[in-house]
Order: sequence, then structure tokens, then C-alpha cells
Amino acid sequence: MVEKTLKLEHVTQISLETYSFQAPDFYKKLGFEEVARIDFLDEENVKKIFLKKHIG
Repeated sequence: MVEKTLKLEHVTQISLETYSFQAPDFYKKLGFEEVARIDFLDEENVKKIFLKKHIG
């Protein structure tokens, strides 16, 4: 529903960020592509992941 609404507003890309312990695989299943991954502060094995998806 969000994508439908954004397309009506002529939005062509969605971007978001998540953490490695949250839902990166969920977003990838929805068609998002990982564009960057960085270490998150001093936490061991925690990455901040940036994703995007073209919708238009």
C-alpha cells in the first residue's frame, strides 16, 4: 500500500536503514537492495545497513 501511494506521488525510490540484528532479510525479500553497511559504534558484530528500492 505504501508503494502504491508513493507511485501516485511520482516517487521512484525508497530508501531505509536497519541494523544487522533487525530485519535486513525481510526488506531484501520485499525487493530492497543493500547499498552500504557500516560498523555501528563500538558494538561488536553490529552493522548499520542501508537499503534502497526502485518503485517507479
